[in-house]
Amino acid sequence: MPELSKEEIIKFSEELGFFKIGFASPSVPAENLTVYQNWLELGYHATMEYLRNGLEKRQYLSKVLPGVKTVIMTAFNYYTGEDFKHGELKISRYAQIRDYHKFMIQKLKALARKIKEYAPEAQFRIYSDTGPIMEKALAAKAGIGWQGKNGIIISKERGSWLFLGTILTTLEFEPDSPAVDSCGTCNICMDSCPTSAIVQPGVVNANKCISYWTTEAPKTGDIPEDIKENKKGWLYGCDICQEVCPWNIKFGKVNPEAVNLRRIKSSYSHKEIMAMDDEKFVEIFTGTPVKRRGIEVLKKNSLK
Repeated sequence: MPELSKEEIIKFSEELGFFKIGFASPSVPAENLTVYQNWLELGYHATMEYLRNGLEKRQYLSKVLPGVKTVIMTAFNYYTGEDFKHGELKISRYAQIRDYHKFMIQKLKALARKIKEYAPEAQFRIYSDTGPIMEKALAAKAGIGWQGKNGIIISKERGSWLFLGTILTTLEFEPDSPAVDSCGTCNICMDSCPTSAIVQPGVVNANKCISYWTTEAPKTGDIPEDIKENKKGWLYGCDICQEVCPWNIKFGKVNPEAVNLRRIKSSYSHKEIMAMDDEKFVEIFTGTPVKRRGIEVLKKNSLK
């Protein structure tokens, strides 16, 4: 059986719709682990206690897949275009399309199956924001992009409108060069955050983050007044730090596949949300990340 090259895997990944793919050795840089542990100790994860789980697995990928030799990182461009109706209640771009956890896993499984045709003995573990994997650190190490000051991976070719996917494998490939931080002296994302959630370059305090309060916070209880007063019309998620990023403004490119995956509008009126019952909510938002939060949370998010 012929040996499978990186170039062939890249070709397979492109056929599956991935914008970019990179290869890295299976270790997380020590500085990333230190930053993450400090982030947890400072309580910047807010109520997301699950992020404390699997710290040993995050550090030692062999605990996830014994014999792992390579991390294959992939990126899918989900940009569908600039179409927000400002002044309305806005839905973050990632949530306007089909739930990425599902279609990304399907694509990753398809890529792993293709690789396995050439290497039947190979083992794999697949994740897309679904397990104790430090995807951003590994994406930077694999050359997908650098972690920007807003904490998000930024690619020179497409900006930061990216879903990341991870394949751990027992196959060994030559690692790619890590991405070079290219934010420079730019602080636009930090200066533009209306709640000052980006407390230092690359560090986001979820307790101050609009996206946290509209997508991850406990369903019971109110959104703090200082967040509510500065929410800028965001109903679910928040894209401010990405909208203002020069890399997105210059290099954001519409992906036709992402457009085809789109399920809901970019914005809704307060009247629409408040008039919505459970049945209508399920009809509109099924298949998107919004569905898991329920109509009552959406109504709470719509209040000023």
